[in-house]
Amino acid sequence: DNVDQYKLKLEQVRLEVKQDLNDAKIARNRGDYAAAVADLQLAKTKIEVNGFDIEWKGLDSEVLSLLDMVKAERTAAEEQAIMDEREEAFAQIRAIESVENERKEQIVSNILLNAMSAFDEGRYRDAEERAGGRNPHRRLPRWTQPGSGQLPEREERAVHALAR
Repeated sequence: DNVDQYKLKLEQVRLEVKQDLNDAKIARNRGDYAAAVADLQLAKTKIEVNGFDIEWKGLDSEVLSLLDMVKAERTAAEEQAIMDEREEAFAQIRAIESVENERKEQIVSNILLNAMSAFDEGRYRDAEERAGGRNPHRRLPRWTQPGSGQLPEREERAVHALAR
């Protein structure tokens, strides 16, 4: 009777390990690597505690193999998450830079349109002042100055011509 109970207990442990393994596979499939590792560690502990008394039929090696694979997958997923976060941050920076560049281009465009309108109307001094020529208080921003390298070529030529 004790032998039967002992065999029953061993079979119960084997079934528990099998269930832990199945739970780990399910967790792994849904990307929950922490739960998968926890289930596999639990199965590994049960195998280590009951090791020689149970015929595992390859279950022990499957648990150990899957544990190594899940740990590697978890590490890869964590590294990918870090890379994704960095890429998102860079994308946000690029978007901010793009908005800032568009804002700068709009400022330059407005200054040039006002100066060219004044020039076309024969108000040459006004055109020169609007382009930042004579009035130090209405100077173009430093990044719009001729030769700054930050203006598109067409605007560079126009600013240079108006600033003469």
